[in-house]
Amino acid sequence: MKYLLCLCITFLLAQTSFAQQAWVHAQGSGYVQLGTTLFTYSSLHNGGDSPIELPRSISDNILSLYLEYGLTGKLTATAVLPYHLQSSGDLASGWSKFAPEKGTLNALGNTSIALTYQIVERDGIVFSTKLLGQLATSKYDDNTGLQSDYSTASITPSLLVGVGKSNYFFSGEIGYTLQGGDYLDRFILQAQLGTSFGIKKKLVAILAASNMSSLGQVDEARSEALDGNARLTGLYINDQSYLALTFKLGYKLNDRLSAWGSIAGGAATNVGRGIVFGLALGYDF
Repeated sequence: MKYLLCLCITFLLAQTSFAQQAWVHAQGSGYVQLGTTLFTYSSLHNGGDSPIELPRSISDNILSLYLEYGLTGKLTATAVLPYHLQSSGDLASGWSKFAPEKGTLNALGNTSIALTYQIVERDGIVFSTKLLGQLATSKYDDNTGLQSDYSTASITPSLLVGVGKSNYFFSGEIGYTLQGGDYLDRFILQAQLGTSFGIKKKLVAILAASNMSSLGQVDEARSEALDGNARLTGLYINDQSYLALTFKLGYKLNDRLSAWGSIAGGAATNVGRGIVFGLALGYDF
């Protein structure tokens, strides 16, 4: 169960979607993962209304390094280092209003550091608490409207539960993200159900649901000032919410090495309309 979902940083969350959640590592052991996600879109989800068309198509591909390490038998440290490869395409046919320039941005996203503490484990059920902090290490280019993450630091306390049985496992998380500056705070809720199957149970299938909701009253003037030209790319803007479903399939290459693939999509507000594809390679140590 070391491959369960950790906190979804954004709708482009697949870079950490194969890691553990409520379960912690034994002291001195851990897990490292190298992953990538691919995401391209040309319009934004607009709640239940008509999509918001963008002046240019947007591509936001992420390379990520993910690490877990057991500090004690009950406390695990986690770090995520994402690197974004972004680009915007040609101007959409018939677009006559202002549009940011066509361009590229290759930059770090916000680096994440977390501590997960196991409160209790009994009869296959685990309760844990987590404190995750994001450092504002991202970059924004006003000429193109491209940005590699939210332009603020944040802190997310959360509660986690895990249930492990012989033929399935379940994991859930509920949390609250406090963001700096004038950014809206966020509520997060996640759940997933998985099972191992096949010869020697080397295959693992996981179905996950993730929700992120912006909280508070949206001030359009404030959001426009925060987001700048990113309002026309949909990249990490203030007023974003989503409900996403992710299907993940993993294969245990040996006792330590595993390969993963994922596909994700869903409904949202001010988030790109498209399918997120993910690939990852993980190693237990």
